[in-house]
Amino acid sequence: MAPLIGSIGWQEVILIAAVVFILFGATRIPMAFRSLGEGLRSFKEGLAGPEEAKAKSDGGKKQASASAASTDERGTSSEQ
Repeated sequence: MAPLIGSIGWQEVILIAAVVFILFGATRIPMAFRSLGEGLRSFKEGLAGPEEAKAKSDGGKKQASASAASTDERGTSSEQ
């Protein structure tokens, strides 16, 4: 008996993709892949450890405070 994975051709892959598209619709598929990407990103950050995650979050805070420092009270840029 041949292995199941080796016997799936491109026609079957297209058929499975069409069925998934019909069941979930055009709007839910991108949302599912976006959620999958966010989960993978979170997993990678978890593997990196708390030191690297803290360094990345501190870098974002420094950048945000630098852009806030360049604006005055009215929200206009102090650079001209």
